Amino acid sequence: MAGGRGAAPRAAGWRRLSRGGDAGRRDGQRAAHGDVYTAKLAGRSGRDALAPERALRELLLAERANPFAQALAAEFGSHPPGTTVRLHNSEVAIVVRRGAEPSTPTVAVVTSHRAEILPAPFLREAAGIAHGIAAQIDPRGVKARCGPEQLLEAVAP
Repeated sequence: MAGGRGAAPRAAGWRRLSRGGDAGRRDGQRAAHGDVYTAKLAGRSGRDALAPERALRELLLAERANPFAQALAAEFGSHPPGTTVRLHNSEVAIVVRRGAEPSTPTVAVVTSHRAEILPAPFLREAAGIAHGIAAQIDPRGVKARCGPEQLLEAVAP
């Protein structure tokens, strides 16, 4: 699988990290899987970024028996920080941190249920019938522009 997109990386850097016995190999494999997953989230020339849900599914299909891939999936869930989502009540939000469960992250709401741009984001748990995540959406289609500074202020007032 070396060289193909989504393949486990075998570049010189990963080989160097993998030296040093079993612990070194495990650390190298962990770093490689994390790198492959996050690379899928970023657009590259010739392909668009994958939605986190799809990137996670591809990683799990390629590495079914790998406990680290499973742990990565359990930790991030299908909505890692930075994912833009639409809630069941039609609000648009950005995931800012994991919640009590991977499926219920804390989000910063950036547009109201009437698609009105909010002056400042506010936090809510993405859980329950009204505030649960309905879908991941492309951030390029969101009118509201929320910079990292505004998200940081909302998370740590």
